[in-house]
Amino acid sequence: MGSLVVSLSNGELALLRPDPAEGLRVVETWHAHDFEPWIAAWDYWDTNTVYSVGSYDSTVRLFDKRKPMTPLTQADVSGGVWRVKWHPKANRPHDLLVACMHDSFKIVKYRDIWDPNDPKTFTGENWEIVRTFDKHESLGYGVDWSYAEGQDAPGQTLIASASFYDHALYVWKG
Repeated sequence: MGSLVVSLSNGELALLRPDPAEGLRVVETWHAHDFEPWIAAWDYWDTNTVYSVGSYDSTVRLFDKRKPMTPLTQADVSGGVWRVKWHPKANRPHDLLVACMHDSFKIVKYRDIWDPNDPKTFTGENWEIVRTFDKHESLGYGVDWSYAEGQDAPGQTLIASASFYDHALYVWKG
């Protein structure tokens, strides 16, 4: 069984490992943020690296992991960033789905930052919000793309979004 990384409301991240006697055991904790981190995840290609995503400041920052202190770009999506998910299909690698807490759900499309041999830092806007879904009446909390086949065209992928206080779930396309 593998390890698990989780975010804690005091700004720490914790590494947990399976333990036959205790179930999960906290192996290590470390201070990662001054505010609550919303999520923690392993780097898909390097399991020695952990990322934590989400903020109160309503900004999505993209980083090149070779220059982790300087964002490639920053997108102001309003309302606080709760959850982000890249589109799962190879033909839409620039589309990021964002749950924006108090300002709905959005699809952000990025441009001109993908050359892996030339990490860039942009001062201008190289992103745009291409879709907003605002039917929820409470805190935008969870969101994800469908992984079903045949939904590869822009605007055709099914999306599920959930809001917190009213426990609503919507399915829409983006």
